[in-house]
Amino acid sequence: MNNDPRSATRIDSQNGTTEELSYFGDAPQMFGSIHIPAGDVRAGVVICSSTHAELLKSYQLEVRAARALASRGIAVQRFHYRGDGNSDGTIAELTLPAMVEATSEATERLIDRTGIDTVAFIGVRMGAFPAVTLAQRFPGAPIVLWDPVLDTDRFMRDALRSHAIAALKGEAKPEKTNQTIERLERDGSIDLLGYEFTSGFYDSIRGRKLTDQPPVDSSVLVVPFGSTVNTDLLDIWSAEGVDVSTSEGTEREAWWLDEQATKDRQNRGTVLADLTATWISDTIDG
Repeated sequence: MNNDPRSATRIDSQNGTTEELSYFGDAPQMFGSIHIPAGDVRAGVVICSSTHAELLKSYQLEVRAARALASRGIAVQRFHYRGDGNSDGTIAELTLPAMVEATSEATERLIDRTGIDTVAFIGVRMGAFPAVTLAQRFPGAPIVLWDPVLDTDRFMRDALRSHAIAALKGEAKPEKTNQTIERLERDGSIDLLGYEFTSGFYDSIRGRKLTDQPPVDSSVLVVPFGSTVNTDLLDIWSAEGVDVSTSEGTEREAWWLDEQATKDRQNRGTVLADLTATWISDTIDG
């Protein structure tokens, strides 16, 4: 019997897959969930979430994808970076290098738990960076990128613009982008759309472009949403010899960032989960 008060197990009554929720790693520990197929485990997938507000908004989509993969015989590790989500630690510990290290620990945990030797990665928004970095340690690892952040400086500008728009609805007079950056660097952190955003995180992502990290040994599926422009990513990575493609017929609106649990959003989430699981399963099978 597992007496750990911070762990739980769920068994799907329909397909027999098991979900093990627990904290793992050295202190401060990370929160994670391993989805284990009922039969033989063919391979494993590590889901690299985004951060801050985007972590919560993609949560249900990641759960659906994990369950869809487990039903196809593929084990999945979901987790939250230290200092974010349900993991221990403080937000000051959240940086891009720390995200990469956390992903490495989560990957090793999945391998140790299941004995797999084939690993794939799903990167969500900012999670595209650790997903691509870790995939290069596993030559041939398939990668799926959901609405990846291509340029971290643009990501920051867009986030601050959204924050300024939100401020217009309140009493506060919105700052200009450069004023907010100056305050971030002076004070060490700011409130960004209800979440603490630190100067350490900002410094760690500044000037990063996903196009500079071509995973030449991997097959990559890019699933674009919202205003993400993937043309440069596809062209540059293809020129570098990456087997990269994009999903067809994907809506351009950022529907998955909508917090309302509408039936239409749920249906689209199911389509995205199945598309992702099918592509990874087929790619692993070769």
